[in-house]
Amino acid sequence: MHHRSLRRRLFDRLGHEVSLDRVDFGAKFLAELNKYAKENGTADTLSKIISIKGRCYQFIMECMKQVKIRLPATKNIFKNAGFLSPHKVLSQTERLCFSKLPFAHLLHKEHDLMDRAVESEGFST
Repeated sequence: MHHRSLRRRLFDRLGHEVSLDRVDFGAKFLAELNKYAKENGTADTLSKIISIKGRCYQFIMECMKQVKIRLPATKNIFKNAGFLSPHKVLSQTERLCFSKLPFAHLLHKEHDLMDRAVESEGFST
């Protein structure tokens, strides 16, 4: 969901990257760039502005990728959240295996190790 908001700044409706001049950096950013351009009206100013926009573009692109990885679709975030209640976590019969708990996607492959560690301690999952 959040990565879509960032994506709209960098890509058009058909999924093609927009030119650097058409990227939505926000009103405050553009106001500050215009202020900088007026104060520093040298020939080098334009190249500095393009450089700043390019670095900001790369930053937004990386943010978009990281948000997509770290915050999956909202419909799955609260799936099985009831199993995080202390009663169920401490229960020997009602708890889920570690890999099925909410937010297990943040652990990548480590959840298999956690499940095996719990089983080896004599706890049933």
